[in-house]
This record gives sequence, C-alpha cells and structure tokens, in this order.
Amino acid sequence: MGPRKAEYKDMSGLTPLKEYKSPHFDPKPLPVEFLVLHYTAQSLQGTLNIFLSDKPAVSCHLLIDRKGKVFEMVSCWEGICHRAFHAGKSYWMDTEDPLKIWESFNNFSIGIELVNWNGNFYSYTEAQYQSLFQVIHHLKTKYPQLKNPHRILGHEQVAGFRGKVDPGIQFNWKRLFQEVYNGTPVPERTSQLSENKIKHLTPLLRKPLNDEKAKKLNLLLESSAPFWWKKLKLKFL
Repeated sequence: MGPRKAEYKDMSGLTPLKEYKSPHFDPKPLPVEFLVLHYTAQSLQGTLNIFLSDKPAVSCHLLIDRKGKVFEMVSCWEGICHRAFHAGKSYWMDTEDPLKIWESFNNFSIGIELVNWNGNFYSYTEAQYQSLFQVIHHLKTKYPQLKNPHRILGHEQVAGFRGKVDPGIQFNWKRLFQEVYNGTPVPERTSQLSENKIKHLTPLLRKPLNDEKAKKLNLLLESSAPFWWKKLKLKFL
C-alpha cells in the first residue's frame, strides 16, 4: 500500500488543523514530562507525506508550517497525549537533578516539528515563532510539567550523541524562553554544530534545496564523518 498523499490547504487560525492524522502512534495515554523541538528537513508537503505514509513509522504531535499554521498529527492538544514516534533513541541528564537520567523520550514527551529545510542554515519565520509561543502557552495549561522551562528541549539535546542537530543554530532559544517563561530563570541551550562550522559550510550550500537534497544535507550533517569530508561532500550536493 503506497503513501497517502496529503493536499495542503491554506487555512488560518491557531487552533490546530486535525484533518491530517498520522497512523504512527500508540493510543495509550502517556505522562507528559517534556517537550522536544525538531525541524522537518522537508517541505510541508514532504513532511505530511512522510507522517501519513505507512512507512517509515515516524510522527510528531504538532507540526508548524512556515506561515504559522499548526497541524495536530497525534493527539495532545486537549490534555490527553498519545505516544508519537519523534525522538528515537534518546536520553537526557536532568539539569535540576544530575542523578536522574531520562531515556526514550517517545515515552513521555510531546514532539513539535517546525517546517524548515535545515535550522542550522535557514531562519525560522516570525509566524512560526508566534505560533510556537502560543502553542507552548496552551500546552502549559494542560501539562503542568511544561510550566518548567527546563522541560523544553531540542532533539539535539536528547539525541545529539547520535548526530541529531535540530532545531539548530538558527533557532532563537533565548527569545523562546523570554516570551514563554518571562521572569523565570531559564536554561542555556547550545547547538550541536558550532557557529564557526556553519560559517564554513554555508557558502558551499549554493543550490536551492528540494526534499531530496534537504534529506541528503541532514544525513550528511548527522554523519560521524570528519568535518573536512562533510565540506567536500557539500560541494556536490
């Protein structure tokens, strides 16, 4: 059975669109302890196609496109959260309790995907930020643990050990914490890729990206290959 192609409709409003539901979820409600941010490394259409296809078994709870529209792919908005497959093998040493290590984030976190070819090279839109701020404000009312800014993480924080680099150096963590947790001491979030490395790689990314090239770029950045090899390969992307 082939993928179910989604036709994206230009609809407005923050209330999540519920017409695209991913089949990749576990209906047993999970306890929400964290929220994990990702970038899609695909266009909106490409992302919808992946999350709605039979394979691979990947999904997220909420998807925010470049115009700020929000899609609920797996249930979480109303206060009952089903398990989505967004984090993979993952762990985090609790910054508030260094003796506690969290593992397998699919089991206790909400995954939010931001449409972006690669958040280490390309900026997020103002509309995405505004929607994300409102989304997290809403989720804080449903899941008490998310009132703590230390519970907001990036995929690179929990899976950087296996090469994940999202949401990337272009994501403005400082602004997120200021907007959503004003007056509360906030944690520092650093990117897996250094600003210096991105500075050297960016001029090599000359050609416009499509879904296939974005996928190759992401796999290249996540690989364990030496930096000089990645620079060489990027010239031919």
